[in-house]
Amino acid sequence: MARFITDQDFDARIVRQLGNRIPRLNLISVRDVGLANAPDPSILEWAAEHGRTVLTHDINTMPRFAQSRIDAGMPMLGLIVVRQQLTVGEALDRIERIARTVADDGMEGQIITLGRLSFGL
Repeated sequence: MARFITDQDFDARIVRQLGNRIPRLNLISVRDVGLANAPDPSILEWAAEHGRTVLTHDINTMPRFAQSRIDAGMPMLGLIVVRQQLTVGEALDRIERIARTVADDGMEGQIITLGRLSFGL
């Protein structure tokens, strides 16, 4: 199962309910590792070094920095952008599906955006 780290402003309701749905889920926050005010590139670097896929609501900058890592040939174990237009239930269903199907090594080099227009997730 994938290991996740949530960005600073990730919805706590989603985190709490994911833990209820998947008790074995390995999910931490940037606050847990001292990166509460870290810039996106630092979060992505830490996540890559520690084998974690990043969960974020940041559609504006995080995907750009993740893509820069990929383009530079740097490790990037995955980024899941959860658009805030989704209800908590919709976000939970989609993240749970990913969490249960992704291997321990994450989604190397993948950037997924979950929103109402996403297909298949």
